[in-house]
Amino acid sequence: MNNKPNLSTGSPNALTTNAVNKLFSSVLNFIFPVECLSCGKKDIILCESCSAELPFPETEKKGILAATTYDSFIIQKIIKSLKYRKNKLAAKPLADLLFNRIKDKIKQKEMIIVPAPLSKRRLSQRGFNQALLIAEFLSDKFKKERPAIKIVVYNNVLYKNKNTSSQVEIKERGKRLKNLEGAFFVNNNHLIQGKNIFVIDDVSTTGATINEAKRALKNAGAKRVVGLVVAQG
Repeated sequence: MNNKPNLSTGSPNALTTNAVNKLFSSVLNFIFPVECLSCGKKDIILCESCSAELPFPETEKKGILAATTYDSFIIQKIIKSLKYRKNKLAAKPLADLLFNRIKDKIKQKEMIIVPAPLSKRRLSQRGFNQALLIAEFLSDKFKKERPAIKIVVYNNVLYKNKNTSSQVEIKERGKRLKNLEGAFFVNNNHLIQGKNIFVIDDVSTTGATINEAKRALKNAGAKRVVGLVVAQG
């Protein structure tokens, strides 16, 4: 006589793949709980209430659209969590902020996004490009909320061809501009020729990174290039 309990659920496996994934997510969330980095609300990195408190730049500054300013302690905390603690999910609320900033400004049917690149050394150290993560989450948001707009993220167009000093470590504007001079080059030019491009990054202070990226893209044949950053320093 077989006294073992019947674990059959109508499937060859008692635990389906979906159930295993849910169990894994629950364990992971228990070890590394997700919570608002500002107020501590559970299951969200930046809640709507805290997001609504962020300063909103009213105008485009030097061809760069920013979702908020870097003066905000909340934004500093989220960006540092993404870049230095490698909390990749922190890219999502940053992308949501960008979406809210530009969703009513996009009139064309196609939106081409190019993330600001990292040097090979910096990419190897960090393990990922935070600008690319933000771009991918922004693309997902547009596909969900604005499906009529075709979104394309090109990560094979703009490259950084030299290891520059971190812009954060350089205080003088002139030295920041000099540091990035000639730092970018473009490959696969045909993908952007005659196109309107949005080049995306997390933070802009002097605008040196975005402006040098814009210069490289326009020299390669882009029609118009607008900078998109989460925070303006």
